[in-house]
Amino acid sequence: IQTLDKTIGASKFNHIYLWVHDYFLMCEGYNLFRNNVEYCGAPSVGSSACEVCIYGNGRKDHIQQISSIIKKAGTIISPSIAATKILLNYMPELKDKTITHPHYEILGSRMSSMKAEKIRVAYIGYGTFHKGYYDFVSIVNQFEGNKAFEFIKFSSDNIKTKNIENIPVAVTKD
Repeated sequence: IQTLDKTIGASKFNHIYLWVHDYFLMCEGYNLFRNNVEYCGAPSVGSSACEVCIYGNGRKDHIQQISSIIKKAGTIISPSIAATKILLNYMPELKDKTITHPHYEILGSRMSSMKAEKIRVAYIGYGTFHKGYYDFVSIVNQFEGNKAFEFIKFSSDNIKTKNIENIPVAVTKD
Protein backbone atom coordinates (compact mmCIF):
# COMPACT_ATOMS: atom_id res chain seq x y z
CA ILE A 1 0.00 0.00 0.00
CA GLN A 2 2.82 2.39 0.89
CA THR A 3 4.55 1.88 -2.47
CA LEU A 4 1.35 2.58 -4.37
CA ASP A 5 0.65 5.64 -2.23
CA LYS A 6 4.18 7.02 -2.79
CA THR A 7 3.96 6.34 -6.53
CA ILE A 8 0.67 8.19 -6.83
CA GLY A 9 1.98 11.02 -4.63
CA ALA A 10 5.08 11.44 -6.81
CA SER A 11 3.05 11.37 -10.01
CA LYS A 12 2.90 14.49 -12.15
CA PHE A 13 -0.49 13.51 -13.57
CA ASN A 14 -3.46 15.75 -12.86
CA HIS A 15 -5.96 12.91 -12.84
CA ILE A 16 -5.34 9.46 -11.36
CA TYR A 17 -7.41 6.45 -12.46
CA LEU A 18 -7.59 3.61 -9.96
CA TRP A 19 -8.67 0.26 -11.45
CA VAL A 20 -10.21 -1.87 -8.71
CA HIS A 21 -9.80 -5.35 -10.11
CA ASP A 22 -10.90 -6.91 -6.82
CA TYR A 23 -12.10 -5.75 -3.38
CA PHE A 24 -8.73 -4.78 -1.88
CA LEU A 25 -10.04 -1.28 -1.14
CA MET A 26 -12.40 -2.83 1.40
CA CYS A 27 -10.29 -5.64 2.88
CA GLU A 28 -6.93 -7.41 2.66
CA GLY A 29 -9.03 -10.48 1.88
CA TYR A 30 -9.44 -9.08 -1.63
CA ASN A 31 -12.09 -11.61 -2.70
CA LEU A 32 -14.20 -10.97 0.42
CA PHE A 33 -14.13 -14.59 1.51
CA ARG A 34 -14.37 -14.86 5.29
CA ASN A 35 -11.50 -17.09 6.38
CA ASN A 36 -10.93 -17.84 2.67
CA VAL A 37 -14.05 -20.01 2.66
CA GLU A 38 -17.35 -18.13 2.49
CA TYR A 39 -18.34 -14.84 0.86
CA CYS A 40 -18.84 -12.16 3.52
CA GLY A 41 -20.10 -9.11 1.59
CA ALA A 42 -17.72 -6.69 3.38
CA PRO A 43 -19.43 -6.25 6.74
CA SER A 44 -18.65 -3.13 8.74
CA VAL A 45 -15.27 -3.04 10.48
CA GLY A 46 -15.67 -4.27 14.05
CA SER A 47 -18.79 -6.32 13.32
CA SER A 48 -18.95 -9.82 14.77
CA ALA A 49 -18.74 -11.21 11.23
CA CYS A 50 -15.50 -9.32 10.72
CA GLU A 51 -14.09 -10.26 14.12
CA VAL A 52 -14.25 -14.01 13.43
CA CYS A 53 -12.35 -13.64 10.14
CA ILE A 54 -8.59 -14.03 9.74
CA TYR A 55 -8.55 -10.60 8.02
CA GLY A 56 -10.67 -8.88 10.68
CA ASN A 57 -7.87 -7.82 13.04
CA GLY A 58 -5.96 -5.87 10.40
CA ARG A 59 -8.94 -4.54 8.49
CA LYS A 60 -9.29 -1.22 10.33
CA ASP A 61 -5.61 -0.36 9.72
CA HIS A 62 -5.92 -1.52 6.11
CA ILE A 63 -8.90 0.78 5.48
CA GLN A 64 -7.04 3.73 7.04
CA GLN A 65 -3.97 3.10 4.87
CA ILE A 66 -5.98 2.66 1.67
CA SER A 67 -8.00 5.84 2.30
CA SER A 68 -5.03 8.01 1.31
CA ILE A 69 -4.90 6.29 -2.07
CA ILE A 70 -8.65 6.63 -2.53
CA LYS A 71 -8.49 10.37 -1.79
CA LYS A 72 -5.80 10.88 -4.45
CA ALA A 73 -7.68 8.93 -7.13
CA GLY A 74 -9.67 11.11 -9.49
CA THR A 75 -11.64 8.22 -10.95
CA ILE A 76 -12.16 4.71 -9.65
CA ILE A 77 -12.87 2.13 -12.34
CA SER A 78 -14.82 -0.99 -11.41
CA PRO A 79 -14.98 -4.05 -13.72
CA SER A 80 -18.70 -4.83 -13.42
CA ILE A 81 -22.04 -3.52 -12.25
CA ALA A 82 -22.04 -6.13 -9.48
CA ALA A 83 -18.56 -5.10 -8.30
CA THR A 84 -19.54 -1.43 -8.40
CA LYS A 85 -22.63 -2.17 -6.31
CA ILE A 86 -20.55 -4.00 -3.67
CA LEU A 87 -17.97 -1.20 -3.59
CA LEU A 88 -20.55 1.58 -3.29
CA ASN A 89 -22.57 -0.32 -0.71
CA TYR A 90 -19.49 -0.33 1.49
CA MET A 91 -18.11 3.07 0.42
CA PRO A 92 -21.06 5.23 -0.73
CA GLU A 93 -18.85 8.34 -0.63
CA LEU A 94 -17.16 7.08 -3.83
CA LYS A 95 -20.36 7.29 -5.90
CA ASP A 96 -19.44 10.46 -7.80
CA LYS A 97 -15.94 9.28 -8.70
CA THR A 98 -16.65 5.64 -9.65
CA ILE A 99 -17.38 4.35 -13.14
CA THR A 100 -18.08 0.83 -14.37
CA HIS A 101 -16.08 -0.52 -17.28
CA PRO A 102 -16.33 -4.28 -17.96
CA HIS A 103 -13.33 -6.53 -18.58
CA TYR A 104 -14.79 -7.40 -21.93
CA GLU A 105 -17.61 -6.37 -24.16
CA ILE A 106 -18.95 -8.45 -27.04
CA LEU A 107 -19.84 -6.11 -29.86
CA GLY A 108 -21.13 -8.73 -32.23
CA SER A 109 -20.49 -12.25 -33.33
CA ARG A 110 -20.09 -11.68 -37.05
CA MET A 111 -16.86 -13.02 -38.48
CA SER A 112 -14.86 -11.25 -41.14
CA SER A 113 -14.95 -12.72 -44.61
CA MET A 114 -11.35 -13.87 -44.21
CA LYS A 115 -10.88 -17.59 -44.23
CA ALA A 116 -9.46 -18.45 -40.85
CA GLU A 117 -8.86 -21.55 -38.84
CA LYS A 118 -11.15 -22.17 -35.92
CA ILE A 119 -10.68 -19.56 -33.22
CA ARG A 120 -9.93 -21.17 -29.87
CA VAL A 121 -10.83 -19.29 -26.72
CA ALA A 122 -9.63 -20.75 -23.43
CA TYR A 123 -10.35 -20.29 -19.76
CA ILE A 124 -7.52 -21.34 -17.46
CA GLY A 125 -8.26 -21.96 -13.81
CA TYR A 126 -10.87 -23.22 -11.42
CA GLY A 127 -14.45 -22.59 -12.57
CA THR A 128 -15.56 -20.10 -9.91
CA PHE A 129 -17.52 -16.86 -10.11
CA HIS A 130 -14.79 -14.69 -8.55
CA LYS A 131 -12.29 -15.82 -11.20
CA GLY A 132 -14.60 -14.88 -14.07
CA TYR A 133 -15.73 -18.35 -15.10
CA TYR A 134 -19.36 -17.34 -15.45
CA ASP A 135 -18.32 -14.42 -17.67
CA PHE A 136 -16.53 -16.99 -19.84
CA VAL A 137 -19.68 -19.14 -19.93
CA SER A 138 -21.65 -16.04 -20.95
CA ILE A 139 -19.30 -15.51 -23.89
CA VAL A 140 -19.66 -19.18 -24.87
CA ASN A 141 -23.44 -18.86 -24.80
CA GLN A 142 -23.34 -15.73 -26.97
CA PHE A 143 -21.44 -17.64 -29.66
CA GLU A 144 -23.44 -20.87 -29.40
CA GLY A 145 -23.87 -22.40 -32.83
CA ASN A 146 -21.06 -20.36 -34.39
CA LYS A 147 -18.78 -23.09 -35.74
CA ALA A 148 -15.87 -20.66 -36.13
CA PHE A 149 -15.23 -20.82 -32.38
CA GLU A 150 -14.03 -23.55 -30.06
CA PHE A 151 -14.13 -23.00 -26.29
CA ILE A 152 -11.78 -24.83 -23.94
CA LYS A 153 -11.31 -24.88 -20.17
CA PHE A 154 -8.01 -25.97 -18.61
CA SER A 155 -8.84 -26.84 -15.01
CA SER A 156 -8.65 -29.43 -12.26
CA ASP A 157 -12.33 -29.06 -11.44
CA ASN A 158 -14.97 -31.44 -12.74
CA ILE A 159 -17.47 -28.82 -13.87
CA LYS A 160 -18.99 -29.85 -17.19
CA THR A 161 -20.49 -27.02 -19.22
CA LYS A 162 -22.24 -27.24 -22.55
CA ASN A 163 -20.07 -26.22 -25.54
CA ILE A 164 -16.86 -26.12 -23.47
CA GLU A 165 -14.21 -28.82 -23.82
CA ASN A 166 -12.71 -29.53 -20.40
CA ILE A 167 -9.02 -30.45 -20.37
CA PRO A 168 -7.91 -31.64 -16.93
CA VAL A 169 -4.76 -29.95 -15.63
CA ALA A 170 -3.39 -29.40 -12.15
CA VAL A 171 -0.62 -27.37 -10.61
CA THR A 172 1.35 -29.40 -8.11
CA LYS A 173 4.73 -29.15 -6.42
CA ASP A 174 6.00 -31.60 -9.07
